[in-house]
Amino acid sequence: MTDFFEPDEPAGKVAAAYAAAPKGRTGPPVLQPAPGLDMAAILAEFGTPCVVPGVEKATQDLARYEAIIDATKPEVIVETGTRRGHSAVWFAGRVSRVITIDSRPDLHTARQHPRVLRVPGNSTAPAILGRVARLTAGLRTLVSLDSDHSRAHVAEEIRLYSELVTAGSYLVVEDGVYHFLDRHEYDGDPLEAIAATVALSPLFTRDLDIEGMYPITGAIAGWWRRAPFTCGGFNCPVNDLRRCPDPACRTHKPQEVAP
Repeated sequence: MTDFFEPDEPAGKVAAAYAAAPKGRTGPPVLQPAPGLDMAAILAEFGTPCVVPGVEKATQDLARYEAIIDATKPEVIVETGTRRGHSAVWFAGRVSRVITIDSRPDLHTARQHPRVLRVPGNSTAPAILGRVARLTAGLRTLVSLDSDHSRAHVAEEIRLYSELVTAGSYLVVEDGVYHFLDRHEYDGDPLEAIAATVALSPLFTRDLDIEGMYPITGAIAGWWRRAPFTCGGFNCPVNDLRRCPDPACRTHKPQEVAP
């Protein structure tokens, strides 16, 4: 699957769920917006400049990010889709390390920050994923997916990068709102990818409280928390099955526990 798994390690449950799921519009029903969201306002506000200059996210989504960062205290945020680098710099003001990935040839012109590492390349390329996995090893990791919004690309990013999210942290899939636009440039959209991948995973739970905490979001059905766990009664010291030094973590299934 990727070059950071041990040769004898089975594929992750997220990947297995993805492989078994129907693809495209013949797959699971697309998820509905969370209670509390105002779809009329979301569509009316789509494309409106954020209160933070240069950041291409809904202003209320920045408040959601602040809430989950405060609650889970990630040591690193992995972002796909650097664009001009404004969101990476915004993240860097809240965590100690940001890794941002983009295939744009002008990535070198993106905004710089001492806590932001820019990684040029396709986010789904094995070499890029392997490098990011090594850089995040042993660190509490939050992932934000905001690059190519086509269904196939987002689904592949979810399949690959959800494995980097540490227990209790978040996978955020941006721009599910595209599903509700009259037209856009992509083949499919993030919401369709979400329904066929992470929505089927036993390791992730859609956080409806975060999604619905304000009426406007671009990330409809995009806020997913990975379950905390214990392994055979042993509290994993690094909260990650792939990186735990205790062999028991390799042989026991995760058991969800209260945060």
